[in-house]
Amino acid sequence: MSNNIQDIITNEYQNFKKRIAQLIPKVDEDLILQVLKFQTMKEEWPGSVTLKIKYQKDLDTEFGTKKERLYEKYKMLPSEMDKRTLRFKALGLYLEDIS
Repeated sequence: MSNNIQDIITNEYQNFKKRIAQLIPKVDEDLILQVLKFQTMKEEWPGSVTLKIKYQKDLDTEFGTKKERLYEKYKMLPSEMDKRTLRFKALGLYLEDIS
């Protein structure tokens, strides 16, 4: 691949990630790309992902409420990894759920 083609593809990819960040600012662009990849490549994909949700330092995060909401939606109880991070496995997670 010539450098020009590589530069064009890299530039398009970076622009695409920026656009995703504009459209869905609270979700990591790489997560969205991974979910999109699995959703489009495997029709029978059950939407199963393991997520780590890291909350900002300056937010007063009520883990009890966050855990309850995740459990209500995905029927999986998250575990606390540290003071700011929850980890859980989500079944049936698709782009429309995180956008």
